[in-house]
Formats: sequence, structure tokens, C-alpha cells
Amino acid sequence: MRTSCFAIPGCLLLALLCAGCNSGSTSVNMPAPVLPHLFVTNSADDTVSNFVIDTKTGALTSAGAPIPVSPAHNPGALALVNNSFLVVANQGSNNTSVFKFDSSAGTLTQVSGSPFSDSGGMHMGIALHPSDKFIYITAMPFGVIGLQINPSTGALNPILGSPFGQNMNSNPLLEAAGKYFYTTGFQSISINSVDPSTGKISPIQGSPFPFTFNNMTGVTLHPSGKFLYGVEDGYMNLHTYTVDPVSGVLHEAQGSPTFQPQVDPWNIVIEPSGKFAFTPNTTRGTVATWKIDPVAGTLAWVGEVNAGTFPTYITLDSTGAFLYVTNVRSNNISGYKMDASTGTLTPVAGSPFPAGSFPAGIIASQ
Repeated sequence: MRTSCFAIPGCLLLALLCAGCNSGSTSVNMPAPVLPHLFVTNSADDTVSNFVIDTKTGALTSAGAPIPVSPAHNPGALALVNNSFLVVANQGSNNTSVFKFDSSAGTLTQVSGSPFSDSGGMHMGIALHPSDKFIYITAMPFGVIGLQINPSTGALNPILGSPFGQNMNSNPLLEAAGKYFYTTGFQSISINSVDPSTGKISPIQGSPFPFTFNNMTGVTLHPSGKFLYGVEDGYMNLHTYTVDPVSGVLHEAQGSPTFQPQVDPWNIVIEPSGKFAFTPNTTRGTVATWKIDPVAGTLAWVGEVNAGTFPTYITLDSTGAFLYVTNVRSNNISGYKMDASTGTLTPVAGSPFPAGSFPAGIIASQ
């Protein structure tokens, strides 16, 4: 009796299984996973270093030779637009470089027209609008430069009306919704509203607002958007400000500033849960952990770990599990794993990792 596969359903299943066993069958190639990268500007070398981050250990591996920003000079602050374009503020040549980041290949390629000239001035700080359409650079003594980025080519064009005053300010910062833009000056903070269509910024009524501090060297916002933090290198102060969710106006929180003897924070970063903040302490050569009061927003000292010589700029990887700091006088990068419960930092294997000369800006990809 001849058996038909249509008469017996099990035969069809058997045939399909056997087809997959043929030596001539075509295998399915799965795409390679996209690995996170860490980018570092080397100010004295005029280069950008590109590292691959090990997602399990946090260790860094060089993704190739540092990439020149030539003909630009003294690259500093960084922004990463849509995980596709790395924007570099060049302090020495007063212009802006843009590199295309191929996340699959892990490579950086300078885009056509880069570096882009603008209004000039020393390009100190950089902030990216959450829409990924606008970039703001503090450029002394010309003020805040506003740029619009082409999402396809990475080309930069000035926003109408740029530069926007605040000539000697630094530390540009945008809140999460992109409605308000902050910069710090001498004993003052300027607050601007942002036009979501054009990117133009305009001072709100009463800006700049006077505050009791000397010169901020770093600022950041709490993930909740409720608090803004500023640090003063050389003065051992960490300031906490409450943020009015409607007007964007700041008020110094009760119990602020936090004073910690012998700690000289240059910058500040907050991990995604909002429980802990971290500061690189320059002359002390450490990275400190601070616990954040969930109600008042103020900071309390937890402890510190050793870094390299003159740690200055700091960032977290996209998961918040690993933290990295540039050591500008020992030309390397310290990497740490963060304990999510205590905020304690533990150096990752192989840390510190060699960088170029005078590493400055630092940012991680997604």
C-alpha cells in the first residue's frame, strides 16, 4: 500500500524536518549585535578616541587609532545626535566638527563640510535639544551659538538670530522636554525659553537670576526634572536647585549648598534611577559618590574611589551600570562598575585605559 503524505499529516511534518537536515540547505545568518562605544576627545592631540564597551565587564577596547579632527584644533565637549552623528566643539579653532557614527561597524567618519564655521568664539560647552534637531554651544565671548543639524548628512546651519547673548556664560543645559535652556555665569544662572519649531532661545522674565556661588564648572539635571545641580571646583560646594515645572525658574533648595572639606568637584553626573550622583574631584584625584535625598534633592556624602591625575569630565554608559572619567594629566580613562543599591564604585578590570593627550570630553553611545 502506497502511503500519501497528504493522507497522513505526520509525513508532511517529517518532510519539513528532513528538508532542514539537507547538507545543501541555506543557513540563516543572524546580524551581529550592536556594541556600545565610548568617545573621548584628546584636546592636545587634536583627535577623538573610539572605544568599545564590554557590556558585561565595562572594560574598554580601542576601536582603532584616534581619529583626527584636523584642520580643527583642541576638541572638547561632545554631543551624540540620534546615535548617528558625533558633534565636537573645538575650543582652539572656534568651530564644530561632525562625524558620522556607524553603529554596526563601530566607525567614525568626518562628514562633508566638517568642521563647520559659525559665529566664532571659544567653544566651551555643548547641549543637545531632546528633539535631536538643535545644538547649542557656549562660545566666549560671543554668547550661545544655536545650530540646526541635518538628520541625513549631519551638516550644521546657524539658527536664525544666533548667537544669543550671554557672552561669558558656560555649562549649557536643556531640561528633558526641551522647553528651557540654562547657562551659568559669574554668580548667576540664565534661563531661556526654547522655540520648538525654530530652536531660537529667548531669556525668560527676570533672567539672569543672581545666586550665591562663585563660578560653576559643571551642572546637570535630576532624571525627574525636579532638581538642577551645580558644582564649584576649588570651592568644595555642591548646589541643589528646585525647578519650577511651569516656568523653569530655579530656587536654591533648603540645606544647599552641600560642603565637603577637601573635595573639589569639577563636574557632576546622576545615574538613571536618580538615587546617586557622582563627581570627579580634580586635585584630590578621586571620584565621589553622593546620595540624593528623594524629597529635598540635596546631596549627602557616601565615599570616594581613586582615579587618575586630575579627573575632570565624567559620563555613564547607556545602562547606567558603568561610569567613566577622563584623567587629563595622566592621559587615561578610569572605568567603574556602580552598585545600584549603594552607589559604591568598583574599578573595572584593566582600568585605567590609555587615551590620547589631555583627554577632555567624554560620551557613550546607545
